[in-house]
Amino acid sequence: MGNLLVDSKVIYPELSYQIGGILFKVFKKLQSGYKEKHVQRAVADMMANEGLKFREQVLCEIVFNGKSIGYYKMDFIIEEKIVLEIKVAERFYQKDYDQVKNYLLKSNLRLGLLARFGRNSVVIRRILRPTK
Repeated sequence: MGNLLVDSKVIYPELSYQIGGILFKVFKKLQSGYKEKHVQRAVADMMANEGLKFREQVLCEIVFNGKSIGYYKMDFIIEEKIVLEIKVAERFYQKDYDQVKNYLLKSNLRLGLLARFGRNSVVIRRILRPTK
């Protein structure tokens, strides 16, 4: 297998690594105890400072039987390549993974990052778009 950062099977390794670094910097500066919206604002500020192109709170329509039944709000789409979803919690839940998978299917992007800001650390999970 080789190093994960240079393995050709890993999707967007450099960009993923850069985003991970940003998330760790935000955690180090903020620590814990903040609401999700405050963490998201800090992440947006840090991504802008590092020159990343991103969109925030991207609306994604939910269609059922040909009718709109609501919208998702994706936290970030970064460089039109990666969906980033941020949670402030002590653990991930299956619904968090399912949420990112739905975002990937709807946006037709290949990679999602699910980041959890907990009391003692930030944990990041890579999620690939399901094959439906």
